[in-house]
Amino acid sequence: MGEKDVVTWNIMITHLSKQDDDMELARKLFDEMLERSVRSWTAMIAGYVQCGNSKEPIRMFTDMEAAGGTPNEVTVVAVLAACADLGTLDLGIAQDSFYKMKERTIVSWSAMIGGYAMHGQAEEALKLFSKMSCIVNEGCGFFSSMARDYEIIPQIEHYGCMVDLLSRSGLLQEAHEFIKNMSIKANGVMWGALGGCKVHKNVELAVEAIKHLLVLDPLNDGYYVVLSNVYADAWRWEDTARVRMLMRDQGVKKMPATNS
Repeated sequence: MGEKDVVTWNIMITHLSKQDDDMELARKLFDEMLERSVRSWTAMIAGYVQCGNSKEPIRMFTDMEAAGGTPNEVTVVAVLAACADLGTLDLGIAQDSFYKMKERTIVSWSAMIGGYAMHGQAEEALKLFSKMSCIVNEGCGFFSSMARDYEIIPQIEHYGCMVDLLSRSGLLQEAHEFIKNMSIKANGVMWGALGGCKVHKNVELAVEAIKHLLVLDPLNDGYYVVLSNVYADAWRWEDTARVRMLMRDQGVKKMPATNS
C-alpha cells in the first residue's frame, strides 16, 4: 500500500469499520498507521461497538489515553455505549469518561442517561435528565431577560453562546432558525457551533454550516477536512473526493496531523 496521509487512512478505516465482516481488515490498517488522529481511534472504537464487541472498545480507549490521545465526544459516546452493554460493573468507566468531558451535547447526556436507565438506576437517570433540561432552560431565560429586564442589547458573543447552547443540546433546527432570525450577521464562531451537528448525524445542516465557514475563511484546511469527514460518515464518497479535489484546486494544504 502506498504512502497515504492520515485523512485517507481514516476514510478507509471508517468505511471498513462500518461492516461487521471487515473489522479485521480495519484493525490491520489501523495497526499499520504510522500516526493516528482522534478520528482513527474513534472509528475503530465505534466499529467494535457496532459489531457487538464491547470489550475491545474499552481496551482501545485505554490504549488511546496511554498514547497521549485526547478523546472527543464521539469517542466518549462510543465508550459509554460499550460500558452500557457490558453491565453495571463497567458503569464506573462510563461515569468517569462522561464527567471528564469538558463539553457535552445531547448525545453524551443521552448515552449516560440511557446507561443508568438500562441498569436499573432510574433515580440517577432522572437526576441527570433534569440537570440537562435545566441548563437549556436557564440559558434561554438569561438571554431573554437581558433586553427585557436589564435593557442590555445582546452582542455577537451573546448570540454565539445561545447558538452553542442550542446546538449542544441537540436543538439543531432551533439553533439554525436562531441564526437566520438574528439582527446581526453570524460569524465563524456561530457557524462553527452549528457545525457540531455532525455529532448528531444531521449531514445537510452540518454541510451548510461548514460551507458558510469556508466562505468566511476559505484557506482554513480544518474546514475542508471536517466537510470531507461529514461526507465520509454518510458514505457519500463522491462528495468526499470532490472536497479533496477542491482543497487541492484552492491551493489549501493540510497541516500535519497530531495524536490529539
